[in-house]
Amino acid sequence: MKYIKLFLLVALVGVFVSCSSDDDNNTTDAVVSLSNTSMSPKENAGFFNIPIEVKGDRNGLIKVFVKATPATENPAEEDVHYLITSKEILIPANADTTFNIEVKTVDDRLINVDRGFLVSITAEGAEVENATTSIVLRDNDNSIYEQFADQWTLQCLDGNGTPMNAKVTITSATDETDRDYNKILYGTSSAIISGITCNWNFEFSYDPVTKKGTLGFVMGEKVAEYKASETETYTIKMYSSWGLDTENVTTTWKLGDDGYIPDEIVFDPSSEIIFADPIALIAFEAISEIKLVRKSK
Repeated sequence: MKYIKLFLLVALVGVFVSCSSDDDNNTTDAVVSLSNTSMSPKENAGFFNIPIEVKGDRNGLIKVFVKATPATENPAEEDVHYLITSKEILIPANADTTFNIEVKTVDDRLINVDRGFLVSITAEGAEVENATTSIVLRDNDNSIYEQFADQWTLQCLDGNGTPMNAKVTITSATDETDRDYNKILYGTSSAIISGITCNWNFEFSYDPVTKKGTLGFVMGEKVAEYKASETETYTIKMYSSWGLDTENVTTTWKLGDDGYIPDEIVFDPSSEIIFADPIALIAFEAISEIKLVRKSK
């Protein structure tokens, strides 16, 4: 008998909590709406947000439920080409009027047609105005320039002639209207000079007729600062010789028959890069016999 009473008590508590939870929901004429009817991020975007706008007064909680469905043509598959980080969004009465559905894109190394999917919402505690956003994941691999955006290893000899393998991250501009797009790539590494992160530019070019391109370390620009003491700060730049020449260290490469850039970019063995402060005339590192090897190889 005690067990029956206990069961009834638990059931009653559950009903009470459920009713209490329902009572907390918004009861005004609030409206939730997806701000954009369409979006077209690139598949290497990483994360992007689909904004949700809330209109009207609120006196309680609004719950928004998110659903994804494939587009009718060239569909993107959920959990394969993208992931939605949360499919239930809680909007308190006193919160802001804009919330986001966070989407993580999955970057592959495939040249493919753009893929699409639909994101739709329903709600408790509010009406829904614009319920659907059409998403097109634009392929980045058909851009030769953006193919360089990856993890690489800088294989070279250091200033003592000792082999070095330094991790290098290369990123690119992703907006075609950016003045750097198809011209400048960005390199960063914390492994070339111990304890110092270096950031530099690569000069990029590609000829679609010959399917050949160039990649060059840009010389003469600031790549790092080193604070030796409270009164001593060194500005480190890259140079192409011990005479502090600023001619870029450049090599050529050829696109593969599969439409991809090579996994190894080899520079002239006679080329060298000096990391130095030109005012203090202090060299922090020198590298030669330079090769970039894609990590995914």
